[in-house]
Amino acid sequence: MFKDIGIPVIRISDVVESEVSLRNCVRYEDIGLPDAFCASREDVLIAMSGATTGKIGIYTENKLAYINQRVGKFCVNDNRKIH
Repeated sequence: MFKDIGIPVIRISDVVESEVSLRNCVRYEDIGLPDAFCASREDVLIAMSGATTGKIGIYTENKLAYINQRVGKFCVNDNRKIH
């Protein structure tokens, strides 16, 4: 069950116009998920299902966020090449 406070959870609907927006995100308590299920600054996230399959956005926040199901993540090793 999602919460009103806690760690942001990025859903497909949060990937908007090449960016990830936490404006309308849901939240969940900090349960210490492995890095594979978390977004870090400059990660590229991609929608993996539905009408928006292939939609991408760059996570630009400096805070931890969880990645919801059907959202994929590319970890960028050289931030100069992200755009």
